[in-house]
Amino acid sequence: MMSSRPPPARPGPREPRLHEMLRVDHAGEYGAVQIYRGQRAIFDRIASRADVAVRLKDMEDGEAAHLAAFDRLLAERRVRPT
Repeated sequence: MMSSRPPPARPGPREPRLHEMLRVDHAGEYGAVQIYRGQRAIFDRIASRADVAVRLKDMEDGEAAHLAAFDRLLAERRVRPT
């Protein structure tokens, strides 16, 4: 049987926790972009793997869009990046 009570509130203010989560997510997106750039540095030079390079570029572009969104969120909320 489910309880009708709301879940207990987590201790402490929410803003520091939100800032922490934004920094972690931003760092993850930054890292993903750098990983794809590194992979493309190799696959862009292998003519027989051009298909992989194209896929990597598409994935990098997606991660770059996520990174831009987190850049905006950090600036709006005045959160320092990691």
